Amino acid sequence: MNLDPTTLQWLWLSGILSLVLSIPALLGFPLLRQTALLHWWLGLLATLAAAVSAFMLQDAAAHLAKIAFENFAGVLGFALMLDAVLRMNAQKLTPLGLWLPPLAVALAQVLQPQDTGSRVMLFCFVVCGQLFACTMLSLLPNREISLRSRVVLAAGFLFGCQTYAVQAWTVASRAISFEQDTPLTPTAPLVVQTFGFLLLTSVLFVLLELERNDSLGRRLATLDGLTGIYNRRTLLELGQRELASAQRHRQSLAVLMIDVDGLRRINEERGAFSGDRVLVHLAEQLNASLQRQDLFGRIGSDKFCALLAETDRSGALHVAERIRARIESTAQAECGTAYTVSIGVSLRTPSELGITQTIARAEAAMQRAHRNTNQIEVDISADLSRAELSTASLRSDAADHDPGR
Repeated sequence: MNLDPTTLQWLWLSGILSLVLSIPALLGFPLLRQTALLHWWLGLLATLAAAVSAFMLQDAAAHLAKIAFENFAGVLGFALMLDAVLRMNAQKLTPLGLWLPPLAVALAQVLQPQDTGSRVMLFCFVVCGQLFACTMLSLLPNREISLRSRVVLAAGFLFGCQTYAVQAWTVASRAISFEQDTPLTPTAPLVVQTFGFLLLTSVLFVLLELERNDSLGRRLATLDGLTGIYNRRTLLELGQRELASAQRHRQSLAVLMIDVDGLRRINEERGAFSGDRVLVHLAEQLNASLQRQDLFGRIGSDKFCALLAETDRSGALHVAERIRARIESTAQAECGTAYTVSIGVSLRTPSELGITQTIARAEAAMQRAHRNTNQIEVDISADLSRAELSTASLRSDAADHDPGR
């Protein structure tokens, strides 16, 4: 069945408008309000619908205005699509990158109002470039979105790029063969492929945005909002598993409690922002000083805790001194505020069934160190017996061969 161009144009416009209306209806407005990127996507679909509406106008008196608007809105819609992909990766398109292509294409198209073939090729080439950029940006690493999802979205953008590339090649081959220029009317395959591309990418983008928000929500539930390291609840859960493993394999487990000396004074004298920078700097130094298998997090306003698996008293003191000295030497230069830390050290005992007991003893040792500031104190009652030490994998022995510890 052959459809006339007007029917195809109405189907084209109806399909895009149905996407604009169906996404809020399916997701619900409360969920839609929480996802700013979906607002952006709905905006680009509305812009493309406006471009198709201008394309359908047949008023010859407004021919130049029609050409300018339909090309401006069309290229702007795909520029917004590119910006949405960038925002998905915590970036955004510059104002120049957003507005310059639509304005440049609209101006170029107005200068050749009678050359339909050249206008089609220019529009298709620009859109192909934008969609190819979307394809590449979709593959950028994103810890909130799985690689499989990003590859599927990139395939959708590549399908759209192929659709407009085929259209440009069709017009170019017609020009090369010196065929007479024909009116710019959409064909059934073009309408179907274009709507299919928009439908596919819209569904994928909605699913990816929901996946990203879900992953981000899980991360926010496990990480401290200021420092980006484990929060108290997560560290205690992981620490309990670590203690159970150490008890089962008769291995040592050391706990470090780190407290910032005089954080209240820093907040009062230099402001809360300086205090926040101190906490972020301390988290960065812990990340740089500890090994990958170590667990650490923020369990209080100015208290941090680190769990060192397979670490005896000597190894724990070695790590604690490295943290203390590193902060003392780098604080002023790296965060703009000189500060020190007091550290308490404890080791797990065979009778302890909860990690909170080991942490409590490390905190008591930390309080003793805090009286003199910039000190390290050890909970003596946590020393392991010789029999336990002989079965543990001693990190202090490995430190002789590992300069990082």
